[in-house]
Amino acid sequence: MPIKVYKKNSAGRRFSSVDTFSDLTKKTAPTKSLMKSHKKRTGRSNGLITVRHRGGGTRPFYRLVDFKQQRFDVPAEVKSIEYDPNRGGRVALVEYGDGEKSYILAPHNLVIGTKLLSSKNRIDVQSGNRMPMKHMPVGLMIYNIELNPGTGGKLVRGAGNSAQLMAMEGDYAVLKMPSGEIRRVLTECSASIGQVSNPDRNLIRWGKAGRMRHRG
Repeated sequence: MPIKVYKKNSAGRRFSSVDTFSDLTKKTAPTKSLMKSHKKRTGRSNGLITVRHRGGGTRPFYRLVDFKQQRFDVPAEVKSIEYDPNRGGRVALVEYGDGEKSYILAPHNLVIGTKLLSSKNRIDVQSGNRMPMKHMPVGLMIYNIELNPGTGGKLVRGAGNSAQLMAMEGDYAVLKMPSGEIRRVLTECSASIGQVSNPDRNLIRWGKAGRMRHRG
């Protein structure tokens, strides 16, 4: 994800930078059936202003991201890679063989047309594939990790993040988290292979508060 740095021709643009969005699919509108409106309640209590100067901005729409990916052993083709204002990483629109579509967290360097698979069994070690950690080789980089089997990914979902599978100890997998913490998780828990997309997001300098309000 290239970063464009603005010239310092105003106070709001001085030292600010933006994402060029060159990794997104061109001219692709979000899938309306996978979106819902997110009502703002900032600074209000029973509709009355209780904290001044809060609220406003672009109306946000939440993308319904599938963190569980429980359509096992059904190949899904990547149709587009899209922007999501609610998270740092990109989301990928995938279509299953029966025509059903869903959003998933996109791994880094994912390309359109890739076939992804989620399974309870051992499958190919490919970026974006998902399976229980007991079937994964030690040393693998993973993301979107479950805390309890079948509950959906809860850990390592931020832009550019990944955890490393360090060892297997009985029923537990030893993970090195992005923070450096060593954590044990049940090997029955599923995880996606690879690294979350958009690793350069931490290089963006917003420059002014208005840019945060315009995301939607």
